[in-house]
Amino acid sequence: MQILGIKQIVFFFLSSLVLFASYFIFTFYSVHFAHIPVFDYTEIWIKDVYQAKDIINDRVTTKQRLMVVGGSSSLFGFNGAMVELNTDFSFINYATHAGLPINYHIDKVIAKAKEGDIIILPLEFGYYSSNSPWSNYWYIQNMLNWDKDYRKYIDIKHTLLAYMKNNPTQVLLRAKYYLENPHFKREKSIQEITNQKMIVPLNDSIQKDIITIPCQSFAWAGYSYESLSPSGDFCSQKNINIFEKDESYFDIQIKVSPFFLSEYKRLKDFADSKNIKIFLFYPPTMENPSFSLKDIKTFEKIENLKSQLAAHNIYIYGDFTDFHFDKKYFYDTGYHLNSDGANLRTGIFIKQLFKLPIY
Repeated sequence: MQILGIKQIVFFFLSSLVLFASYFIFTFYSVHFAHIPVFDYTEIWIKDVYQAKDIINDRVTTKQRLMVVGGSSSLFGFNGAMVELNTDFSFINYATHAGLPINYHIDKVIAKAKEGDIIILPLEFGYYSSNSPWSNYWYIQNMLNWDKDYRKYIDIKHTLLAYMKNNPTQVLLRAKYYLENPHFKREKSIQEITNQKMIVPLNDSIQKDIITIPCQSFAWAGYSYESLSPSGDFCSQKNINIFEKDESYFDIQIKVSPFFLSEYKRLKDFADSKNIKIFLFYPPTMENPSFSLKDIKTFEKIENLKSQLAAHNIYIYGDFTDFHFDKKYFYDTGYHLNSDGANLRTGIFIKQLFKLPIY
């Protein structure tokens, strides 16, 4: 009986080892060879969106290029066609996701910006206090899944942990789904999206100081490159109901991190070497009990952030109240504007562009 018990234990451990090894090999193959987004945190749509934005960025233009970079508050928050119609700028929305660290966005600027560009960074407040992303598993899993250039920065320990921090059942279900529904099977190709032409409707808005036109994307298709406008915006999303959740945005005790300061200096040094002008802007914020113009703590939070940045000669252009809107203008988070909100923000942004010290 004792020998039988030992055999059962050995069999159990060997079976577990084989099962674990099989799961690891399957996941490794899915990520590195089949390119199936099986990790819990992977958002493969970001990869597709970057492919579209690269095409938009490569367009030849004789206009002054204006590039917006940052998280999804800018991906969702602009109507680039309005900017191009009301100014002499060529508008490129390179914003994607605030889960990507500031160094990733700065790397994109260094790789994609052209000499003489104007770079606008309406950064989400979390970026100012963020630290190095090397233990951020949302970031690590996304880099392992769709940006091979960043795998070399992730050590073996965090790579192994990224594989372990998943629900095995969900990994298998995601693999099954993507094998049955490959992510490249879309109604429209990336080229169709980026080749859309701007259509200016004839209406009374032409009489206003800022001409407002609808978002130029085909239609809202969710978090997908298919929702992009020709300038790289998500601006066609509409609410069924008003967004009701509250958002505090950041803590009153926020501390600007050395990581942000070093990355901003890296960006500034690059910009100076290429005659590129960079401007920090405020992101859109939502009027709510946790961040209200009626609450003095809201202003104290902003002043604390401003004073810390000013100590390093870093300034955010304008006032946060410029882009502080009612809840009815938000889509699905306290940073994501709906189509009406995107137009409202863009109109205010255009007026600020005329005041920028860029000439």
